[in-house]
Amino acid sequence: PTRGLVPAGGRLYAVLGPSGLAVFDVSDPTHPVPFPAIHSNVVSIAVSGGHVLVGGSNYFGVLDLADPAHPRTAGSLRLWPGGNIGALAVAGSLALLCHETGLDLVDVSQPHCPKRVGSLAMDWGSPGLAPPRLALVGNTAVVGAAHHLDFIDLASPANPRWLGRFDVPVANAGHDQTSGGGIRAIQAAPSARRRYVSEDGGLIRQRQID
Repeated sequence: PTRGLVPAGGRLYAVLGPSGLAVFDVSDPTHPVPFPAIHSNVVSIAVSGGHVLVGGSNYFGVLDLADPAHPRTAGSLRLWPGGNIGALAVAGSLALLCHETGLDLVDVSQPHCPKRVGSLAMDWGSPGLAPPRLALVGNTAVVGAAHHLDFIDLASPANPRWLGRFDVPVANAGHDQTSGGGIRAIQAAPSARRRYVSEDGGLIRQRQID
């Protein structure tokens, strides 16, 4: 099943997990054109200029899709043993990699040589629940994991700082623990002052963060 859709620059990227990454030309929405699938275990992606950042199991890669019919790996990085990069975000030349044991900040200004510049250890792993999700506005990262939101200051990428946590009330946490529930997605509102949180069952809650 498709794990995520990212539109960018007239293309649509579909995250397929173990089946890889599918890319479509949607410049004419009435006639989408598929490009050859990229066969790799892709869990999360973000688009940065002419490159696509991909996260998988113990893997971060920078793909050059200038010619989507012939994709190539520009650079890659292995950061820790085991675990999936469940969410990715990018701001300028800085990529944020969110996984079960924390957050890594990677400089992608040179796509052929991505370099980790900072990290923050957090325990976001929770068996049975959805992997952590990530939203970024300005110098603040918001990570949704299990049934809470963590706020992280990124003003100094070399030293990301945890600011605090907001617990999201749920009706049946025990059920989520066995059914893969929890926070499934978070999206910043245009005002950059609110987050919209999608929880198990499709419930959307609005959260003020300032």
